[in-house]
Amino acid sequence: MLGYNLNHSSDVLYNQYKQKLKVLDKKYHDEVHFGYFLVSDPQFSKSIEANTKEGWKYLDSSMKIPPTILINNFINDAKSIELTKPKYIEKKVCKLHCYLCENALADSVVQKIKFMKIKCNCNTMVVHMNCANNFIMKYSSCDLCKTYYDITPHCSSLRDIL
Repeated sequence: MLGYNLNHSSDVLYNQYKQKLKVLDKKYHDEVHFGYFLVSDPQFSKSIEANTKEGWKYLDSSMKIPPTILINNFINDAKSIELTKPKYIEKKVCKLHCYLCENALADSVVQKIKFMKIKCNCNTMVVHMNCANNFIMKYSSCDLCKTYYDITPHCSSLRDIL
């Protein structure tokens, strides 16, 4: 814009500005001053990079001395930001099942049922009463961590322990 490269640092832009003042006639100095005023404003350079209607409208309201004709021309040519709604994946409702027999423990998490919680250092199992009794008769300790199972009977909803 006006011979300035917006990707350069402010020091390079200032040197270009001083160079233009030396080279150009005095009748163009007001335009060079105004061009440097625009290019040195970081909001203006961000609006040029983004080139969105919303950015230009914000720039028009945020600048002390906005170049309204220039900004209106950019607003007419710029594109709008399109906001997309996030898409959420619906979770499938599935029944909680016994760790040992794969049958459902309850129809819902809030249903009050009798069940047992078998716990060791490496695992926690929520199972039916019958499954727990059969399992404990066969295995008294865990094969992995070599500790005895801690058995806790419950008569409540599954929500209370989860």
